[in-house]
Amino acid sequence: MTNSRYKPGDCFLDYLTSDRYGAAIPLASINTTSLTALNTYCDQSFTYTTYSGATTTQTRFRFDGTVDTVQPVMSNLQLMAACCDCL
Repeated sequence: MTNSRYKPGDCFLDYLTSDRYGAAIPLASINTTSLTALNTYCDQSFTYTTYSGATTTQTRFRFDGTVDTVQPVMSNLQLMAACCDCL
């Protein structure tokens, strides 16, 4: 499976508006400004020390997976939020 969507805000928007596998919420009812801010936050890099003692950077959060459509919408939204530290 390949999906070009990996930014958390974009993934939330897709899931919230999808009438096929998501919450089917109209776009006008979604605070897209907050999802854009989430993307900005998640796009930031942070520096960390590797196991070998070197320092490197990486992007804060990306989504790379699938949503279990058998689960209730709220359960999936909670899992998505937990994955990008945006509760």
